[in-house]
Amino acid sequence: MGGANVVDLAEGRARAIVVALTLLAAALRLARLDLSPPGLNQDEALSAWTAWCLLKTGRDLVGQAWPIFYSHGIGDNPSMLFFYTLLPFQWVFGLSVWTTRLPGALAGIACIPLVFYVGARLFGRWTGVVAAAILATNPWHLFVSRFGVGASQCPLYALAPLALLLAARLPLDDGAARPPRALPALAAGLVAGLSCYGFHPMRLYFPGFFVALVACDPRAWRDTLRDRRGLWAILLLALGFAVTFGPLAWMHVVDPAIAQRWQMTRLWDPGDPLPRIVGLVAGRWFEHFLPDFLFVTGDRFDIVKPIGQGEWGWHLLPCMLAGLGFAFARVRRSRAARVLLALLVVYPLGDVVSRYISVHALRSAPGLPTLALLAAFGAVALVQALARRGRPPALGAAGLLVLGALFFETRFLVRYFGEYNRRPEIYSEYHVDLMEACRRLRPRLDRLDAVFVTTRELNEPFAVTLVALDWDPRRWFREPRDIRSAGEWDVGVQYGKMHFLYADWAKPAVEALEANGRDDHVWFIVRPHELGLDHPDQVIRAPDGHESLWICERVL
Repeated sequence: MGGANVVDLAEGRARAIVVALTLLAAALRLARLDLSPPGLNQDEALSAWTAWCLLKTGRDLVGQAWPIFYSHGIGDNPSMLFFYTLLPFQWVFGLSVWTTRLPGALAGIACIPLVFYVGARLFGRWTGVVAAAILATNPWHLFVSRFGVGASQCPLYALAPLALLLAARLPLDDGAARPPRALPALAAGLVAGLSCYGFHPMRLYFPGFFVALVACDPRAWRDTLRDRRGLWAILLLALGFAVTFGPLAWMHVVDPAIAQRWQMTRLWDPGDPLPRIVGLVAGRWFEHFLPDFLFVTGDRFDIVKPIGQGEWGWHLLPCMLAGLGFAFARVRRSRAARVLLALLVVYPLGDVVSRYISVHALRSAPGLPTLALLAAFGAVALVQALARRGRPPALGAAGLLVLGALFFETRFLVRYFGEYNRRPEIYSEYHVDLMEACRRLRPRLDRLDAVFVTTRELNEPFAVTLVALDWDPRRWFREPRDIRSAGEWDVGVQYGKMHFLYADWAKPAVEALEANGRDDHVWFIVRPHELGLDHPDQVIRAPDGHESLWICERVL
């Protein structure tokens, strides 16, 4: 185990606390999962629809049969792992907002006992318990766990191989040397490699992760190789990673389409000299450690950033600084301290080659548990250092940290489950009004001849409606559909009787209905007064009471 504790924490008590923290994390991640955030973001909708098509037809949304490396989506060719993890939940519970977010929520819950195990193995049970408590209520981790996209699983994917490496008894902690174990090492390699088929930042994170861990103590790894059991463990670790990650790496060499999303968000311009690229990457890496992201503002994209704060509460700033100080103080004599610092160095790797308005909370999510471990290590080490000077200073420091946690995390939770859901930008980005329109449309759709949907202030509304209407994928492939390129992205102009009002692209459909010589019953789901329409049959209002969407039923 890690360094000696002034007041040790019994194993049974630690496990009981972790069970309670896991239950707390479950409550925070599962409560109102389909209502907070409200509605459905377009990225969540595209994930859900791709998985639903695979489940019902064995093809992705463009008809590719059981893709492995990437899906031909709407221009960015997303990775596949999250879609496949959605399948069992959709098979049992169907297509919904809840099933779209459930895999991420469960992954977030699983992180709590895992981060305890990692923290306890590296620095002792108190650090494991504090890390679990920090992660259970952390704003960044909570949001990621409740967002139905591949990034929701990144913290789990980053933690699981680390926990397995510790279980394999490879040279990471400060405990007495024990014979390495081959099967956990093989599992660590397999899990790390398979994780790279998920959200694409994992493909940058894990190569750096393994290099950094070996660099913490090259001599110990060399000595492990000289031992027969150690040799088998390391060989199986490498084999597990090679057989899973290897084909993916080869695809990046032979198929440029797999990196389409990286090309769309590349940090540097084509032809930039190497010194400029290195400078941009280094600057991007450094941003991840600045107070602006960590404590002041967080991710600057409206739907991601916490209200009035950064991704971590201010009470954790002294803990992280203490963690850095104690880790550097022990760096020579403690392999665990070096491992923590190495993990801190690699935490931003998934976000250092892409441009964005700030640090990207989703692309940086693999490093989220590392920051929790850093803060927990610092908090425990600080209290232990004060305890050597007397009980009152230690109790005072611990009490202040607990009060800080209660204040900052409670304030965040009240805002997240309350004000956040009523904000205009959240209402818009999660298409709450369009979801409500689809709820009203669904029982009437069969008797309508066509539906025309606005695209103003909406992002990929075709995908949102597919999920909200529980559309049949067999019908999607059987009926007419029109997907067109609009700059970097593709947009859905039509599927079946659903039409979307992009410029004049929907005009021929309206003209065809007017010219067919019969009365056609049509719904227009539009912004107030759009298309010159007036006197709506139904009005959908935003939380502040203003008219957000009109539903106008007409006969053409």
